[in-house]
Amino acid sequence: MNKVRTLMVSSVCLLLTAFGCSQSWKAGEAAPDFSAKGSDGKTYTLASVKKKSAFVLYFIKIGCPTNDQAVKFYEQIAKAYKGKKVQFFGVINGDKTAYDEWNKQYKTTFVTLIDPELKVKSAFRVDRSPWAFFVGTDGKVGKEWIGYSTKDLGEMNKMMAQAAKAKEAKINLAGCPSNTRYG
Repeated sequence: MNKVRTLMVSSVCLLLTAFGCSQSWKAGEAAPDFSAKGSDGKTYTLASVKKKSAFVLYFIKIGCPTNDQAVKFYEQIAKAYKGKKVQFFGVINGDKTAYDEWNKQYKTTFVTLIDPELKVKSAFRVDRSPWAFFVGTDGKVGKEWIGYSTKDLGEMNKMMAQAAKAKEAKINLAGCPSNTRYG
């Protein structure tokens, strides 16, 4: 019976991989190295970012209707902790021109990593949007959120407050789904 169960689980995993579904990260796994130019013109790497503080990477797919609804909630969290001992970055699937066009609509204040060749996205095994990671100063994934919900954003808010050694920010989640939604 155990052999049959193992074979079934293995088959499902192979099918998911074949169809491009990413595997989830476990808390404590080392985050992959990355290097990308930010919307501010600076280059960011895993080493340079974690050296400063813990951080969130929020993956954005231009034109994704789910992300279009979620961005306002992520922006609130990013703004709440701006200038504190924790960082928040977007990662967008386009070049600087595409980012500029996108940001005209959403007016985000967080630095966004420009990822036109999808190198950062691929390194983190992201296959939809929105998707976010909390990474500690040790370079390990503390939490992964696929989609967004009041629960997900509440956890992110709490983790960022703890990392910043600050009071948890008041975030308006009115209109946010109560269950995780996938892009």
